[in-house]
Amino acid sequence: MFNGFANIDLSTLKDDRQAMLDVGKHEVTINDAKVEANEAKGTHQLVLNYENSDGAIRQWIYLNHPASEKATEIGLLQVKKLLIAIGHDGESTPDDVSYLRGKKVGINVIN
Repeated sequence: MFNGFANIDLSTLKDDRQAMLDVGKHEVTINDAKVEANEAKGTHQLVLNYENSDGAIRQWIYLNHPASEKATEIGLLQVKKLLIAIGHDGESTPDDVSYLRGKKVGINVIN
């Protein structure tokens, strides 16, 4: 039964999830990559999960944003830079997003 926010007992909860990467530079592996659509907005994002022994972090990159040409341009430039960083020519995207899985890359986590 829920009796409101006040005095909820959190003492027995344990967080077994992997820690989030701290601010700074990290060498990571892309452990998941997928394209997600937001049907209501008509947008598509590349969702990347990065991880190393220190933790994990997720990134969302717009591939298509009908209401913002600039958001789409920024996102596609980020994809190009990522592809080049992992050894791809960056001239076009690979046939499948799964190409990104298992690739190693350096990232900089900022606040």
